[in-house]
Amino acid sequence: MNKKMFAELMEGLSQMEAHAAGKKVKGVREVVKEVKAPRPLSKEDIVKLRKKLQVSQSAFVVP
Repeated sequence: MNKKMFAELMEGLSQMEAHAAGKKVKGVREVVKEVKAPRPLSKEDIVKLRKKLQVSQSAFVVP
């Protein structure tokens, strides 16, 4: 890896760190969209979904 490529890589890492810390970074665009909450599922809906996905009850449960 040459010096120019290494410098670009390090600059990208610095920008990533700044963005993760909540700072504004030139060239980084952030899009925020509001998402509606999903509708509640009935027992029957959940059973259909599990069967479609071929997943057992224990595997389907979120720990």
